Amino acid sequence: ILPAPATLTPVDRATELDDAPSTAHRSASGASVPTTGSVEPGPGFQLPGLGASLALLWAVGAAALLGRLAFGAWSVRRIVRAARRLEQPEWQTPLYEIADRLGLEAAPVLLQSTEVRMPFAAGLFSTSIVLPAESESWSAERRSAVLVHELGHVRRRDLLGHTLSRVACALYWFHPLVWTAARQLRAESERACDDLAL
Repeated sequence: ILPAPATLTPVDRATELDDAPSTAHRSASGASVPTTGSVEPGPGFQLPGLGASLALLWAVGAAALLGRLAFGAWSVRRIVRAARRLEQPEWQTPLYEIADRLGLEAAPVLLQSTEVRMPFAAGLFSTSIVLPAESESWSAERRSAVLVHELGHVRRRDLLGHTLSRVACALYWFHPLVWTAARQLRAESERACDDLAL
């Protein structure tokens, strides 16, 4: 009574498969492989590795400290340019006498500035000694003691040593022993010049 099932010829089966919305086909191994509408996933955001992060952190710290060193050098140069020279005999006579006694080839330029409170020596190639404005009221003994101290820094080439120590601190800012060594270097240089003045 029931009708016999319809049998599809090879032509009809091919037509039915072509009309069906197929989005995948099976590979030789039986896995489904997308054929239409597939998008290759792009590379996602990747965090920098530990080595790159540490290198970036070191570069930031070194750049900050080197910039601070450069700003300090610029400030000292500005003070030296704005200072006035002390050419009075009461300053020049002890300056040259002490420079000869210490064996210096040339005496540095003696300056006075209202922007400083403590005397200091500056300059790697052309050395200057900058004194505060209150040095006008100093006694002859104190003038000689201050000049011996500052000329002692010049003879010991402490200016170069301190600059190199600050550069080392900027490059190895992460190492506490470098800071300790630089601080000890400054303390020893001051102590040596004090002993020379005594």
